[in-house]
Amino acid sequence: MSSGTHVTEDSSSTQVPDTSEVQPTHDDQEVSFEENDDDDQEDPIPEEENESSNSTRTHWLVEIIDNEGIVKYEQLSIQDVWALPLGTRVVVPFNELNQHIGNAGGLLSSFLGIIGRNFRWLSLSFKNWRDVPKDYKNEVYHNQIQGKFVVNDDAHMHNILKSVSKTWKDGRAKLYHFINRDKTLTKEEVIAKVPDGISREHWASFVDYPKNTENRKKKLVILHTGGSKSLARKRAKMETERGGPVSRGDLWIATHKKSSGLAINAKAKDVIDNILSYESSGNSSYEVSQFDSLAMALGSQERSGRVRGMGLGPTPSQVFGVYARSHHGGTRSTDPSYSELQNELARMRKAMDKSEEQNRRMEAKMVENDERNRRMEATIAMLLERFGGQLRSEQVGLQNNEVCYQNNPCV
Repeated sequence: MSSGTHVTEDSSSTQVPDTSEVQPTHDDQEVSFEENDDDDQEDPIPEEENESSNSTRTHWLVEIIDNEGIVKYEQLSIQDVWALPLGTRVVVPFNELNQHIGNAGGLLSSFLGIIGRNFRWLSLSFKNWRDVPKDYKNEVYHNQIQGKFVVNDDAHMHNILKSVSKTWKDGRAKLYHFINRDKTLTKEEVIAKVPDGISREHWASFVDYPKNTENRKKKLVILHTGGSKSLARKRAKMETERGGPVSRGDLWIATHKKSSGLAINAKAKDVIDNILSYESSGNSSYEVSQFDSLAMALGSQERSGRVRGMGLGPTPSQVFGVYARSHHGGTRSTDPSYSELQNELARMRKAMDKSEEQNRRMEAKMVENDERNRRMEATIAMLLERFGGQLRSEQVGLQNNEVCYQNNPCV
């Protein structure tokens, strides 16, 4: 769709942008600005300390497959992806949570970043991602993303569009920063500075949006050092290096430390210390749960629709199952799994109550036995004190009789 195409927020009266009309060049791939914006460098760690960042990476060794089913490996850049022959696509590996990982996952992430920041396809005239018509999202997914990468329409689509939505929102946030950077400019002067890749009409509407931009600046208290590498790809790499599963706590620590081994800031250090303390107690496991080391270290419950330390895509219901549904409400009483769980919990509580009752009885019996033994010991002590001399004389007599009997009858 060309930059002059009119887009409004009423999806019923809009024409779905034909993304096949535009094959982005370097300048078209995302919004650019008229001047350098040094204030946008918000990375918490200098680039040389952030070894997992992809910002300096230009080529990826990935598996590609053509329309005849021939598979081979090639080093591809983002520009190479756009230039792939029709029907040739990049094969993307996914983990058990349908998150893209590996080199191809990194290439896909970069590609999705370009898609999300291309406001010719996904106009910034919409106030939020939910307002973007489904037809627009489907057009971008099927025509652009599926045209270059082997991804399906079901499980993969949800997470991939979530990544696109994040870069779309981040791009809008950067534009808000651009608008408010120079306080001396009038609104008309800001409108005159139309960024490349945005129509003047949409830019004017965006600048005129009355919502307080300060409310859009979400301050991160705890930054991370993961760079552009997704948490899913970071976890996959750590699991390969360690030869086994990685806990949420381990991943959180790895992405909140500098290359020197120091925490990114004081709050991150507190969380890291809590994770290590909990895991050293032997209570932690590699299984993701609402009671694992990260959950215990951070304290609060997961937000609805997101699981901390798992990256974009996975939801509490997907990761935690019925346990998450019990925390977030909903029609739990009609959920067969929930009912089954409740019955099992009831049986467990009944068994625990029975066991506790048995323990109480055993403890009472032990107290009773201790009291009986104490009385017996007191009685023996009293008898020894009162009849001790007589008992000793009788004992000597018995011993003498035994000697007489063994030798010869005493006369």
